[in-house]
Formats: sequence, C-alpha cells, structure tokens
Amino acid sequence: MLCCFSSKLLGFICELVESSQTVQQHMIQNRGFLVISYMLQRSSRDHLTTEVLGSFLGLTKYLVTCLSSNSELLLKQVSFGMFCTSSVIMNCSIHVCLVIFLNHL
Repeated sequence: MLCCFSSKLLGFICELVESSQTVQQHMIQNRGFLVISYMLQRSSRDHLTTEVLGSFLGLTKYLVTCLSSNSELLLKQVSFGMFCTSSVIMNCSIHVCLVIFLNHL
C-alpha cells in the first residue's frame, strides 16, 4: 500500500514540475530530486517500482524536449540523482534495473 502511494506521489510531483515553472524553480533551489533520490536510497527496495521509474523516465523525456530555462538544471538533478547514483540502482529489483539499462541504450 505504501509503495503504491509513493509512486502516485512521485508521479504527481513530476506532473507539477512539467506544468509549472514556479515548481521547477523550487525543485532546483531546494535540490528536490536529489532529496527524493537520497530518500529512495534509504528506503526499502519495494519503493523502487517500475511505476516510480516510469515517472522519472517520463520527466526525463519531457525535460529533454522542453524549451524551459530550468530544464537543463532539472535534468542534471534527475539524471544524477536517479540514474547515476549506484546505490539507487543497487537497491532496486532486477526488473527495474533492466528497464533502466534498456532505456539508456
């Protein structure tokens, strides 16, 4: 139940970031995605689901294609926090790891 809630909450945060430059600025200033990735590192592997990963991948695709002045900094935070942090990758299930690596090929 809690894992489902965390994926819905993260999906909601990603939707807010996509729709509001003010939220983007707050996430940059407060290093929001670095905080989220830190919390995911410390949490149970059950929280790192394909739904959570899908939210991050969707946001990454959005940030690559959008023309916002904030997109570069947000993309750095998301990619470093989630995809370049070995402890996040080591903590997730094999299925989620495969999805990460197959999307980066």
